[in-house]
Amino acid sequence: MGGKSEKGEVMEWPAANTKAFIEKIYERVKNGQLQTFKTTTWEEINKDLFEMIQTNYGVDKLKSKFNRLRQIHRDFSTLLARTGVTWEMESNKVNALDEVWDELIKKGRHYKNFKKHGFEYDYDILGDIFNSSTTTGKLSHAYTQDPPNFDEERAMEGDFLTKGIHINVSDDEKDDIKGLRHKRKEIFLQVSIVVKREKLLTKRC
Repeated sequence: MGGKSEKGEVMEWPAANTKAFIEKIYERVKNGQLQTFKTTTWEEINKDLFEMIQTNYGVDKLKSKFNRLRQIHRDFSTLLARTGVTWEMESNKVNALDEVWDELIKKGRHYKNFKKHGFEYDYDILGDIFNSSTTTGKLSHAYTQDPPNFDEERAMEGDFLTKGIHINVSDDEKDDIKGLRHKRKEIFLQVSIVVKREKLLTKRC
């Protein structure tokens, strides 16, 4: 996906450039930096990236790309959370019913690309970058625990809307398809309950 610089020239994002950008962001996250970088940090990332790929995107373009990647990760996580959806990681093929695709494609432009090409980036690395594994833990409420109260559900919804969810596909659960599907269903239902309750309160106000 391209864009225009301040001077108006088109700035393309080849796959190699995007990969290098993700690597630079990931290095910062591994070193303990939060995903909300200061301007000086973005300038450092831009400089480091230029040394790697000889393309000077500038801070604004990097921020825009970062936000697009976050939305792509969020949308793919939403897809994986749907009941009946499977992802063949080796072939990078996503399997879902036609009605599921039709519904999601109407909600976001990335879903059509997921249907054709799967996920084009390292899903787990993006999950670490956007810190969504924490959100997954909050949403996957164990049956042995008391149900979350309303304030906790509001906090969950806020996390979901700002970060999305991250389905952990790199652990032992990927060998236990039944368990993974149950986890996806549990997360999706939990989010649905929170959103429905929020809509009900809005109508009452």
